[in-house]
Amino acid sequence: MPRSAPLTPLGISALSLLVEEPMHPYEMYQLLMARHEDRLVKVRPGTLYHAVGRLEERGLVETAGTDREGNRPERTTYRITPAGREALTERLQDMLAEPVNEYPSFPLAVAEAYNLPAAVVLDLLDRRLLLLQEQLEFLTKR
Repeated sequence: MPRSAPLTPLGISALSLLVEEPMHPYEMYQLLMARHEDRLVKVRPGTLYHAVGRLEERGLVETAGTDREGNRPERTTYRITPAGREALTERLQDMLAEPVNEYPSFPLAVAEAYNLPAAVVLDLLDRRLLLLQEQLEFLTKR
């Protein structure tokens, strides 16, 4: 039997949240945003709903229930299945163990920086350093 496609980054994030507790996709979205995980994975409410739907089609999540508050639309809550836990574990292990050439842009920019005047390169790298320091301060304030 052929192995199914690997989990997408958004699929991994959704399964990871469902390990914590059952929830509906918009709740997942809010939690990802509150945790600033949008810095790690591209996430929008619509794409998250589709990702959860694909996980359900693969048997990695299942409906835990539906509820409705007031005039709001009905919300479906999902939980991870044993197959989902296994898929998550396998994918994380693969990602941690196997190096992948991801073609990041910064090493390419450094390799080609000789095409710019040295003073410009130094100024740009100083600006990059300041932005990275701001990001680090933001992340360590929590």
